[in-house]
Amino acid sequence: MTDTGAPRTGRISRTGGADRDTLGLVLFRSVSVFSLAYLMYLVRNMPGIIRASNEAKEIFKRGLGMAEWALYEHHGLTLREWSSAGGPEMKGGWSIPDHIVPWLLWPMPADCWERGMHKFRYAIYPHAGDWRAAHLPRRGQEFNTPSAVVAAPKRKGALGRSASLFSAGGDEAAIIVALKKAEKSDSLVARVYDSLGRGGNVKLSLGDLQLKTCRKINITEDIKGRPVRISLGVGCDKITPWEIASYLLKA
Repeated sequence: MTDTGAPRTGRISRTGGADRDTLGLVLFRSVSVFSLAYLMYLVRNMPGIIRASNEAKEIFKRGLGMAEWALYEHHGLTLREWSSAGGPEMKGGWSIPDHIVPWLLWPMPADCWERGMHKFRYAIYPHAGDWRAAHLPRRGQEFNTPSAVVAAPKRKGALGRSASLFSAGGDEAAIIVALKKAEKSDSLVARVYDSLGRGGNVKLSLGDLQLKTCRKINITEDIKGRPVRISLGVGCDKITPWEIASYLLKA
């Protein structure tokens, strides 16, 4: 849990969130089944765990399956369970449940990917309106993939105010998630999706290069539908709400 340092005026659940003037953020969960934090969690949340367990029993009695759904908020709190190799095979194909093995082997080291040094970056982004009005998916992409700065030697020539190697246009709903060489040719493949669920306009450009052909393709890079219209070297297309669209580009 990370605290902003603001005065505590309420309680925040273990999943994080906001409560009045206090913000909470869960960054990590322990893999120790007998850690002090885990034991304190059990004490604080025992009434809720008992209620969830009773609900799980009722689900099991009715034969509905997946009784652990009722315990999902508490289930798997010890990630050690998911790093366990499970129990030995027994006659009839049965094995000791993976849920039990971590508790039997609690003194043994767990091969968990959580071990080692971890660094976390997070940001607070105040905005007006809802998440669509603030274009939060794009702001998140920008935060998670900051621009790389590289020192270059001095060279002659004019330096423009901006430059772009590839663009999907000015519609903030259309976000590029992949740009790669095509599997079946030397062309480029670009993948763009509508991040706001309203559809959007895509204008694919390759910087100073002029597009000669632009075709919509599927996930296996097979041609899908008619060629995309090209205007002044830019491929112009519309994507439907939540669509993930792939394009084959050739300059």
